[in-house]
Amino acid sequence: MSWDIELDDQLLQDLYAWIDQIPLSRPKKRIEKDFADGVMIAELVKYYFPSWVDLHNYAAANSTQQKMINWGLLNRDCVDLMLNKTISKLHIDRVG
Repeated sequence: MSWDIELDDQLLQDLYAWIDQIPLSRPKKRIEKDFADGVMIAELVKYYFPSWVDLHNYAAANSTQQKMINWGLLNRDCVDLMLNKTISKLHIDRVG
């Protein structure tokens, strides 16, 4: 599975509009940075699937170590457990 995709302007605007409808703890400024620590992804998952995520387990992070912890939690609690998939360590490392 490859995560390297290009989004055209319309698709990107649609994505922003969808995200703006979800109550998040921080305002969206630069999407690639805003979601890098996994916290807002956890909030997005919590919005649609409340039983999948305990938000108190996720800490806002600038450090690579905490980002890896957050993404590891998402991988364990959501992706692996609920979807029978995993996010590879390579993809997690690229976020940090």
